Amino acid sequence: MTKDLVKKQETGLTTTDNGGIGISGLENVPVSDLPLPFYKFVGPMTKPEDRILADGSDCPNNVFLNNATKEFYKELKLRVLALAHREAPNFNDETKMDQVYALVGVNEDTQEIFMMSLRSTALFDFRNQVLPQLVKTGKATGGIYNLLIVAEAKSRTATLPNGKSVTYSYAGFRTDTAEITKEYRKELEAMQASWKDYLLKKDGLEESETIAKAEAKGKEKVSDTLDDIEVNFDDLPA
Repeated sequence: MTKDLVKKQETGLTTTDNGGIGISGLENVPVSDLPLPFYKFVGPMTKPEDRILADGSDCPNNVFLNNATKEFYKELKLRVLALAHREAPNFNDETKMDQVYALVGVNEDTQEIFMMSLRSTALFDFRNQVLPQLVKTGKATGGIYNLLIVAEAKSRTATLPNGKSVTYSYAGFRTDTAEITKEYRKELEAMQASWKDYLLKKDGLEESETIAKAEAKGKEKVSDTLDDIEVNFDDLPA
């Protein structure tokens, strides 16, 4: 499956026949050795060390930052391979638990597999704007990956307990349409088969792990039920 993680495109990487990176000098380095990217929605409260770009500059607010390449996207087109409902400690009070969506997706433009964690307003926006369409598409086509999703910054005004209003940005979502070939659909189906097991059965994850190691963890059965799984996500602020 790792051979097909990165699909040939004008803007993306290519793979060799033996699964190596299709760039001169890297042909014998397997694609599975690449780090598994996490996409973080960067906002004003994001820690300085978590917003450094590849050139050492500061990442702007209200964009999606790839923690592996240190590049950011103002808009992210993606297809969902797997989604799981989790609980994770609150950022401000670790004794409280937040509701979290853990997502494994494919960047439509680069064909890169990534992980993202959604909570707070981002979670509710995804659940209200996308989840019903994801269910409808899955029933109609047999694959949730057939639905193209766009992630982008949205803003919301909320009233604080003291009566003051505050406007803030968060990761928002909407659905879109795009043609998908039969060949691409087969690749997405194969990807989903592997990464669905990973997301539902994984036992912790380090951001420095490679794609190959992450896949291996997913193939190790942790529990028969989700209720028995102890999740150790580095959840991302919405």
